[in-house]
Amino acid sequence: MNKKIITPIVVASLAVGQSFGASALWDGPGYNTTWTAHGDGAGWVDPSDGSTDIGIPNGVDEIAYFDNSSFYASGGSLYLSTENSGAGSIFNITLGGWDSTGPTTGRGVELRSATAGTSTLTFEVSSGNASILIKNTGGTNSGVTYQVDVALASSVDVMVHRIYSGSLDGVNFRQLVTGTGGINKTGKGLVRFDGTAGVNTFSGGLSVSDGIVYASKDGALGTGDVTIAQSAVDTTAALEITTGITDAIFDTSNLYLGSFGGNFSTITLAGGVSETIGGLFFDGLAQSTGTWGSTSSGATYQNDDWFAGTGVLNVVPEPSAFGLLLGIAAFGALYIRRRR
Repeated sequence: MNKKIITPIVVASLAVGQSFGASALWDGPGYNTTWTAHGDGAGWVDPSDGSTDIGIPNGVDEIAYFDNSSFYASGGSLYLSTENSGAGSIFNITLGGWDSTGPTTGRGVELRSATAGTSTLTFEVSSGNASILIKNTGGTNSGVTYQVDVALASSVDVMVHRIYSGSLDGVNFRQLVTGTGGINKTGKGLVRFDGTAGVNTFSGGLSVSDGIVYASKDGALGTGDVTIAQSAVDTTAALEITTGITDAIFDTSNLYLGSFGGNFSTITLAGGVSETIGGLFFDGLAQSTGTWGSTSSGATYQNDDWFAGTGVLNVVPEPSAFGLLLGIAAFGALYIRRRR
């Protein structure tokens, strides 16, 4: 593959309004002609094999490694496009993992699409789960924002080590998330689902054992079940559905909330939230149908161990197949009587 020398440009972050001093193409070197501060020229580096250049990761099981020697020496945008600045055609890639193990302050990455369309990052491994690792060793703005579609051909373990408040301080999915895989979140940091791209359809479910997940658009959490369960006495597993969002969880999905040694997982339902689910479980026990929320809400069932905020959760089980058949039969009988 031919390498390209890219002229530096400044790209503004849509999420937090910060400026980046670098941009690059996935299939070429960065603005300073090198992906790394060492080695034999432009290339990606695998720290597990002596930090030697390994070429461009793109394939099942391949891992994209980032550190302080990567192209984003001051943060930057990385394009899945045939031309820099997003010009040209879309460029799709497949990875087994995204590994940001040591970036310090100001080295966040936005993965972006071509201007003319939306590129796709597919996570796929030959066995086990794919991975996203954000383990910044200091400072803020060291995470990743996916401004591309993400397809989960395999489930993905997302580990965010540090906790900050900015959208580039964890993992932010801003386009569609699709596929048969699920997302398993660990670490005290943040994961966000937002943007205006439409409903996420990944079907493998969301599981959170530590840290916070923000659902900031309708259809954010896919079509599978959602599990928010503490994994230790000091974990912070939580889900927050932000103001005005009414359908972050699929209507027939189950929500499982779990505690550990008196440490309760929490779902925060912000103002204006009226979320419908198919079933609610506390530590594996099914709860009553009806409305649920904190003592600040107007819900029928109020509980401040599991809930926060003023919004409500509507537990409306999907009718069983047997129940539907009975309903159809009753309707048929009524119709026949009326026809007589």
